[in-house]
Amino acid sequence: MITQQLKDQATRDPMAFGMTYITLPNNIKWEYRQWLPEIYNSINPYNIQNGTDRCRKATIIKSTQSGLTTAGLVKTLHMMAEFDLNVAYSLPRDQDVIDLVRAKLNPIVRNSPYIQGLLGNVDAVKMKQIGSSFLYFMSMTTEPRMLSADAIMNDEIDLSDPNNLATMPNRMDDSDWKLTLNYSTPTIKGYGVDALYAKSCQYEWMVKCPHCGLQQVLDWGRNIEIKGMKLNPDEARYVCRKCRGTMTVEDFAKGEWVAQVPDLVNFHKGYHISQMMFYDPFDLYLHSVDPNSSVQEFYRKRLGVPYSSGNTDINYDWLMDNAVYDDAELDEGRLYIGVDQANTISIVIIMVKGDSIEVVFAEEFENDGWLELDRLLNKHRFSGGVIDADPNRNTATNISKNTDGLIKIADYHTRIKALYKVTRDEEKKVEHVTIRRSQAFDNLMEKIKEGNIYVSSEEGRVPDWARLLFTHIGNLRRDVEENNTALGTEQKITWRHVGPDHLAHALLYALIASFEGGKNQFHVRYSGRKDSDKKDKKKLKKGKGRSVRIR
Repeated sequence: MITQQLKDQATRDPMAFGMTYITLPNNIKWEYRQWLPEIYNSINPYNIQNGTDRCRKATIIKSTQSGLTTAGLVKTLHMMAEFDLNVAYSLPRDQDVIDLVRAKLNPIVRNSPYIQGLLGNVDAVKMKQIGSSFLYFMSMTTEPRMLSADAIMNDEIDLSDPNNLATMPNRMDDSDWKLTLNYSTPTIKGYGVDALYAKSCQYEWMVKCPHCGLQQVLDWGRNIEIKGMKLNPDEARYVCRKCRGTMTVEDFAKGEWVAQVPDLVNFHKGYHISQMMFYDPFDLYLHSVDPNSSVQEFYRKRLGVPYSSGNTDINYDWLMDNAVYDDAELDEGRLYIGVDQANTISIVIIMVKGDSIEVVFAEEFENDGWLELDRLLNKHRFSGGVIDADPNRNTATNISKNTDGLIKIADYHTRIKALYKVTRDEEKKVEHVTIRRSQAFDNLMEKIKEGNIYVSSEEGRVPDWARLLFTHIGNLRRDVEENNTALGTEQKITWRHVGPDHLAHALLYALIASFEGGKNQFHVRYSGRKDSDKKDKKKLKKGKGRSVRIR
């Protein structure tokens, strides 16, 4: 029987709400883990309303099997049923939305009489009414629009489109609540959930050694000890990193959340969950050496730790040391332009002569970007160019049409075999290039490493525009996703960004245009350089012994 005391507790505490009113699917029992209540109580409307908690944003970097998706759904239903909040819930793909709703949420609603009684007239896969509140499920394959929310739940953010995900907070512009919960297994360091966690108070589960009393955060390399053969060990146990005494999951249950950056507790709470907190050490160790799995999968999904074996070593500092040359301006060559569009218009111009590619212009325009592009197209004699097709597809199409296909519109696609593919619409006089994104960025980075793509300094000084370009290129991270199949491990290359990267895309588009060659195969002089006396210039960087070839 649900007493008034239980009802009051359910209003105050999302976890109590779940245990009182919600029946989990597939006969799953409510499992109390000592580290869960704090997470359930994060961004709790009751605590915010009565002033005991001021934090309205939380990020959880998690392992699998930690119960966080269930927690997210329970917190969502608590907000709706007890506080009449509208909630927007995001997932990476449409299929993820369908799977979550059909396999988890619908059984919860169907098997929980209290929630079933609150179900309103709207009961679809992507929208549900609970009481007077609405729950919107959204795929991050498209930008969220046309809805208002008081709270947003972003599930598996590392697999979501970061540009669409970045617009989710806009859905709360008209709300006084503005509650945000982000949670995901991590991918690479500095990206997605790891980047958000780094900006939070960074709660870690601190455990105490029962032997020497050392307080410590669990670490796979320092808190596990194995006896016997690697693939067939006699024993695997958790140990204290100091005294090497045995520690157990029961010892870990006595731990506590400790903020690594306590000044941010009232602004952004972050939690890190590892399977070491609740998993048997022997079983977890076997996962780490499973030949059908990978080190990457173990660290990301079992330990909740970002990991990648595929990162490029090209960053801002590397580019400043290796991609800048003095007295290396091409006297003439073929000009190509690349344009990326988003909230800004990013333009890169390259001059090509032989296998030397000098970047001569890189700018990002917040205002009047299209006018600047028109000015550049009228000023310079380009051999070709590529412009991002979206989001302003009509504008990009008209530019291609007005230049008789000299400037091609571009889309990324994974289902082509070549690096890129060009097609032409004879009726509209528009040329379209489809680019295999990951392989194209691999090609771009390889050319930068080989010294073929570079910037020439101006009187020994690196131009400000080049520094901005290097920042955008340095924000890219190469990741290798590994998936186990019946035929073995399948690897998929993915390039992610940890900050603005629009100029990097514009450079890639310009490079693709140069591969295609273009319509105008004439050499020109670039008239956008500042006048300078080349005789006074000295070599700025040698790029680890490489020279720029000018033919």
